[in-house]
Amino acid sequence: MSTGEEKMAMRGSAASPGAGANTGDLVDAAAISALISKAYSCVAIFEPSIFQLMPGYGFQGKFSLTDVYLRLAPDHLILGYDHSGDRFVDVGKPESVAIAEGLFL
Repeated sequence: MSTGEEKMAMRGSAASPGAGANTGDLVDAAAISALISKAYSCVAIFEPSIFQLMPGYGFQGKFSLTDVYLRLAPDHLILGYDHSGDRFVDVGKPESVAIAEGLFL
């Protein structure tokens, strides 16, 4: 994989440096020191089965996806994608279409 295609995996409480701080979970310090901090870009791709899992974990109506990730992580693999250097444009706004055309056409 190239640098821009590295995948990061989270499983259980060792998924984030702050994990365990308020939950009482045991945290593996060696696993945490190997993690690389990244920002959540709000771009998400889900396996369709996640939507069937959500009600069983108490998710209905409006809720934070971060809460879903944290609740599912002990039992399910959650992956991230490092898209550093990728080009994203919100084309949901008419004024952004010209910017996207300039980048991609």
